[in-house]
Amino acid sequence: MTHICLEQVGKQYTVKCQGHATGSVEACAAVSCLVYTLAGWLRNTSVVKLDEKLEAGDALIRFCGGDAAETAFDMITVGFLQLQEQYGEYISVDFRVI
Repeated sequence: MTHICLEQVGKQYTVKCQGHATGSVEACAAVSCLVYTLAGWLRNTSVVKLDEKLEAGDALIRFCGGDAAETAFDMITVGFLQLQEQYGEYISVDFRVI
């Protein structure tokens, strides 16, 4: 199972994915697609990226900023929640605003 933690603390955002969606190639590919899309978008914007680790079964992206960062986080949150709805036996999402 892939465990996804999405956390917002003020204007700082964290996306952390751990584990594999073993048994569903589609779920695994969808998680990877969202993570790499966010990382790529962050590399090409003025949003400040604080930390990035993209490894098989272990991804972490932390970033901060204004409206653009918030919009990116909102979009990735919706994407992961939709994946959890579709592939709940392979993906779990923990969403926190602190």
